[in-house]
Amino acid sequence: MIYSEHTPPKLISSIWVSVREAGDNGSPDCLYDQSAPYEQDIRRILNGLPSAEFPSTDLMTYFSLPDHPEMEALIRSRVRAAPLRIQSIGNTLCTVVEPELSAPLEEEALMAFAGQLEYQFQEGWGAEFEVASTITAQGDEEVCARLCREEIRVFTSEEYLELTQLKTPGNQMSMQF
Repeated sequence: MIYSEHTPPKLISSIWVSVREAGDNGSPDCLYDQSAPYEQDIRRILNGLPSAEFPSTDLMTYFSLPDHPEMEALIRSRVRAAPLRIQSIGNTLCTVVEPELSAPLEEEALMAFAGQLEYQFQEGWGAEFEVASTITAQGDEEVCARLCREEIRVFTSEEYLELTQLKTPGNQMSMQF
């Protein structure tokens, strides 16, 4: 499939959120697919993260494919920006990247782009995000997150719309990756 500037892909990964009682140095509890209530807390971490080393949440700032310079040049010529945002999808908190395209992005380039984002989530930009933590809005717990619990999945606009409208019994939304 070719993604164009008019129908950009949505790159989504569930976030691994963990909490522990404030001031407790014990092991945190991982929330897995029950992380949505901490969306605002994780956004506070995201908003407070910019630093001298990582000044932007536009992931194109850190994009690099040193072993594939031609592919990097192609992607950079077509992806103007790749802003990261946090969104609850059902009961799961996710990262969502919707790249701003200036030209169509073919499957091979999209997979290279997604692979480099995964690297950034785990080893680069996301590593600093993972060690940041904040006291929850309720003040009784400390929360932190890993941006890429599983691989990044690519969705079309239509698939994304379906995903965000899924509902399960009891009017609870649920997402399975």
